[in-house]
Amino acid sequence: MSEVKDLVSAIQKPLAVFRSATHIGSNVILTELKHDGKNFVVAIETNRQAGKINVNSIRSIHPRTTSNVIEWINEDLMDYADKEGLTACVLDKIKSRHYLNSSDPADVRKRLLSAANKIKSFENPKQNGGNLRLRTSEELDRDYPNWNDTQTTSKGGHSTQITGTVSTSV
Repeated sequence: MSEVKDLVSAIQKPLAVFRSATHIGSNVILTELKHDGKNFVVAIETNRQAGKINVNSIRSIHPRTTSNVIEWINEDLMDYADKEGLTACVLDKIKSRHYLNSSDPADVRKRLLSAANKIKSFENPKQNGGNLRLRTSEELDRDYPNWNDTQTTSKGGHSTQITGTVSTSV
């Protein structure tokens, strides 16, 4: 549990956000939180109807290998990227040369370089006239006193709530 104690902050400052390859309307958030050298991902089902409100429901939290992330990048599933942080992860994988131990090191290196190039050319979405920003915890405390129990945000008059269960089995 201690590895995911800063989950709310990690979700607010992700390394990347991907569209789910298996569940339409769901996203996978790549965080900087790690377990045994693997980054935790948070699978979120977005806009799920819960009574009269839509919620963003956390479906799972688990560590993923860099190779999973490289595949998502190369499959063009990326919707947002901390370009500097994500590039550093990929370049570290290339520099470590651990891929030389794989059954096809040339193919692995090619996929890593392809992902690095996709990150470099990726353009993050702009919203609100380019004024896309994250709320600080102080702003959340002020606007939503119980945000740490159930994080609630509001957009265009519609309330969105993030709920879910934290799974720590690895």
